[in-house]
Amino acid sequence: MKYFIFTLLLSFYPIFILAQEDDPNRYKEEHLRNLGITPQGKVKAVEKFIYYYENKNGKEAKIFPKNAKVERTPVHCLYIFDKKGNITEFYNYYTDGKLFQKIFYQYNTDNLLTKTDEYKYKEENNPEHIEEEIFYEGKEMIAKKYKMNGHLFETSVLFDKNKRKEAILEYRNDTLINEKNYSYNSKGNITHKKSKLSILDDEANDTWYTYTKKGTLLAEKKKCYSMFCFYTIYQYLDNDEIYEKTTYTTPLYDQKNISDKETNYYIYDSKGAIVEIQTYKRERFYSYHCMENDKEVANYAYFIEGDTIKTIFSYNKNNQCIKKENFDLLTGNFISGTYYTYDKKGNLLQISDKPTSSPNRTIYHYDKFNNCTQEIYYKNNKPAAIVERIFTYYE
Repeated sequence: MKYFIFTLLLSFYPIFILAQEDDPNRYKEEHLRNLGITPQGKVKAVEKFIYYYENKNGKEAKIFPKNAKVERTPVHCLYIFDKKGNITEFYNYYTDGKLFQKIFYQYNTDNLLTKTDEYKYKEENNPEHIEEEIFYEGKEMIAKKYKMNGHLFETSVLFDKNKRKEAILEYRNDTLINEKNYSYNSKGNITHKKSKLSILDDEANDTWYTYTKKGTLLAEKKKCYSMFCFYTIYQYLDNDEIYEKTTYTTPLYDQKNISDKETNYYIYDSKGAIVEIQTYKRERFYSYHCMENDKEVANYAYFIEGDTIKTIFSYNKNNQCIKKENFDLLTGNFISGTYYTYDKKGNLLQISDKPTSSPNRTIYHYDKFNNCTQEIYYKNNKPAAIVERIFTYYE
């Protein structure tokens, strides 16, 4: 089961923002991040609430967060799923129970998103309507269009004879506003990507890619609107495993003026598994990440102020992290820790800052389908906040 650590200030972005991304189905990741879980079983609907606790007349009462910005952080929302697990409806409410937003989703037989209708009730009787349609050839998106604030936005994806993405054209009311073009070498590797915004006087954002004779990526150079260049350089072992990755920034016309340089070194065992990652940043900060069975078991960090921190991770037999402790690397003194407890099914039961009973902890409760119904955050042994989820299921 996939877990999301409890957070109250979780940003949520409406679907029409995601509509501008190449992948039209990315919205689902945003919804699941807001929901806080990956639903298990034949879920029909989930209603989610976020409350704080407030002492009223000597009793702890649940209240919605004050001045909640429900567009970015829904505190009361409802998801409707079809029998295939697709989200078909989403409702987002104000703290007084009035509807702020609703979105309807439609899919084709391949479970690919084909249409969304979003309504925002900033004015109760005059909702803003945003409509989006997506078109495919097989499972590849070839076009999409959406209407917002009286404007029609359209995107067309063009492919070359080898079915490689050649261009993405974006229009607003039949006027070209953005154009992305892709170039490839004889081996099919992308060598150049150009994004040009017409509204910025045709300023372009270019990325170049360099490869070895075998087709292994060596370098990326990204030029951003005649201002900066961002570089990523790779180096490989004889078996084509990456052992060094360096990123840095320069002004466009002064490539010797390097800033924000960071280098990662990767160390492998005899089986080809990463056992250590070393990070060097600005020559004054570096850390080591020691890996074991694809899990991080130790982390060493050195800071500009001179502090040195060693972080040790421990796992149970199911490869779930049960302990993360920070120590002063020079003195060995314990600094802080985070401890995780699970049930026999592998469900996360508690996160706390002490290995024994702690006044500061998060407690998780589940239903018989292993879906998390409550996350309760305690501070000084008093409930401070809670996430509640109410599930209904298909029979």
